Amino acid sequence: MFPITDPFALLATLTAVVGAIFYISEFPAFRRFFDLVPPLVFCYFVPMLMTTFGLTPQQSPIYSAMNRYLLPPILLLLLISADLGAIIKLGPKAIVIMLAGSAGIMLGALLSYGLFRTRLDPDAWQNFGALAATWTGGSANMAAVKVALDIKDELFAAIQPVDPIIAYSWMGILLWLASKQKQFSTRFKCNDQALDDLKANVADFSGPLTKPITITSFLVIVATCLLCSFLAVGGAERLHAYWTSIDLLKRYPPLQVLSIGTLTVTFITLIGIALSFTPMRKLEESGASRMGYGLLYILLPSFGAQANLSLVAEVPWYVVSGVIIIICHALFMMGAMMLFRAPLFFGATASQANVGGAGSASIVAAAYQPSLAPVGVLLGIFGGIFGTYAGLLTAHMCRFIAPGP
Repeated sequence: MFPITDPFALLATLTAVVGAIFYISEFPAFRRFFDLVPPLVFCYFVPMLMTTFGLTPQQSPIYSAMNRYLLPPILLLLLISADLGAIIKLGPKAIVIMLAGSAGIMLGALLSYGLFRTRLDPDAWQNFGALAATWTGGSANMAAVKVALDIKDELFAAIQPVDPIIAYSWMGILLWLASKQKQFSTRFKCNDQALDDLKANVADFSGPLTKPITITSFLVIVATCLLCSFLAVGGAERLHAYWTSIDLLKRYPPLQVLSIGTLTVTFITLIGIALSFTPMRKLEESGASRMGYGLLYILLPSFGAQANLSLVAEVPWYVVSGVIIIICHALFMMGAMMLFRAPLFFGATASQANVGGAGSASIVAAAYQPSLAPVGVLLGIFGGIFGTYAGLLTAHMCRFIAPGP
């Protein structure tokens, strides 16, 4: 009876795994453990183990179907609730520090790919773009880059173990550093007044009003997701068909980046940001972003299930590359913090917002300053807005130095 090959059975199994993980995480006996190791980690690792032991297949049509039909609604729901004004209130320091960390990720990916490109698959430049996307924005951005670049499942599987292993090892280091804040401030003569200013700036965001979800609000959210996703996918297909019909543009290689996947991600991102400035943003009061994260957690196991943990030993250069990327990220982050004399809180939260996304960034922020957990969410949302484009840019920078045939 194993592996599970029926698409619907596979979808039900992976969804049940996610539900079980989050259900267990609410048990009081396990709550402290899951505060340190978020359920998101297990949404990756449990499907990996299932594939490793032959319970689920490494390839299935349901994986690509989940990418196509779940990703656009996820991006829309996460972006429609973005309070860009609140993000701006974080001030230039937090934004610049996070952007410095993102630059470190991108340059680290370019450096490590340049060092090991001859030892990797000829299309490995795509994977480095995916890693840059998830480590500048989050898992949704990684999924977006996978779709945009049409990364083959067998190639993409090589980085599936690397992403969570490196990312959450780094998160553990950041959590450990929370106990070193005073020593850090003394050693580098940090301006701790910035923390007080930040507390005042995010006071309004820290207590958002939430309405109980109703049939009406639920239907509006679902209808908005389906309609906007249809417009993004349909528009991408039509524009791509027109684009490829023009001989001059079709023969120009750099323009090949504008695939259907790239255009879909671009359109749904622009739609989400545009709607965040309209009354549609009030859907967040009924839990729009929570539904987005719920769909994301259902989508993530489809990536984990395509990976086999034994591949870690088979792709040592990806593991080494991941370490190099994080080291470059840390150096750039440290340089920005020293420039602004920023407290460790800023660097740790911005770093986790890059590498782990909004959810885990709020955990790291709370470990440093409990009242400032929303800052992690805000920075994570900010990273989610540009993470896809950072990944695509990184991928095509690597493509220019890819080994020839």
